[in-house]
Amino acid sequence: MVDRPPEPQDGNLAVWGNSRRLPQQGLATNIFAVVEQFSEHAGIGTVRVGELLFPFHCAVISDGSRTVADGSDVVVMLGVSRAGGYQAVLVTKV
Repeated sequence: MVDRPPEPQDGNLAVWGNSRRLPQQGLATNIFAVVEQFSEHAGIGTVRVGELLFPFHCAVISDGSRTVADGSDVVVMLGVSRAGGYQAVLVTKV
């Protein structure tokens, strides 16, 4: 798990003011990412945003396919996870 998202640099991240952290409630949207790895068997994977990795579950893939190839370009929403930290809560294939 990560404790903070990358700094906004190119307009791909939602604006959260001067804070370096995501709010404890709410989402960061329209973030461009790459699928680092995905296990179809386990139904879980990670996306890379800059140097940071965020976990995701196959149930959050927007097209309902329940699978996505490693190395795929995606757009994600980040949200607070149940376990603490942040996770991708919506993964949309580009």
